[in-house]
Amino acid sequence: MLTDNILVKNEIRGRLISLRRGLDIKWIGDKSIEIEERLFNERDFLEKTYILFYSAFEKEVQTKGMIKRAVEMNKKVFLPVTDFKNRNILISELYNKEEEIRIVPENVVEIIIVPGIAFSEIGSRIGFGKGFYDKFLSRLLVGVKTIGLAFDFQIVDEIPLYNHDFLLDRIITEKRVIDCKKCRDKIERG
Repeated sequence: MLTDNILVKNEIRGRLISLRRGLDIKWIGDKSIEIEERLFNERDFLEKTYILFYSAFEKEVQTKGMIKRAVEMNKKVFLPVTDFKNRNILISELYNKEEEIRIVPENVVEIIIVPGIAFSEIGSRIGFGKGFYDKFLSRLLVGVKTIGLAFDFQIVDEIPLYNHDFLLDRIITEKRVIDCKKCRDKIERG
């Protein structure tokens, strides 16, 4: 069963990475702006100050404009620093590029903007398979909001879950805002 789940996750990961490779840069930019507008209209986002973004790869939902806009709104912006040796994510406050990385305690963050390759409506996600984000997210304090950013084609019907997998609060695409908790409640009620 475990092997089957790994194969399913790898198949989904491979299929969506292939689809992402074929995306046009202008399309990515346009859809990222639409996602940004949805994010910046979210009540949780508007009410919170301390936000962890991610630095987007070329074919991901782009966050550079979001980060700039959040700073202009006087929000404290943080970026993840990958500690490959310890298979961990650390948090650095966003400073001038010439300055050194400044690691800060995890408990300062109120919202985490989460990248991914695939997401399901209940809030499960597939990343690059290293488990860094799941490990990091599992340490969060109660009340920290998690929001995945994705292009709508990255939403899949089902992703196999493991005990260590973390479920997000919301997913925002260019077409919709998915309240993952409501989706989970709907499934539980049958």
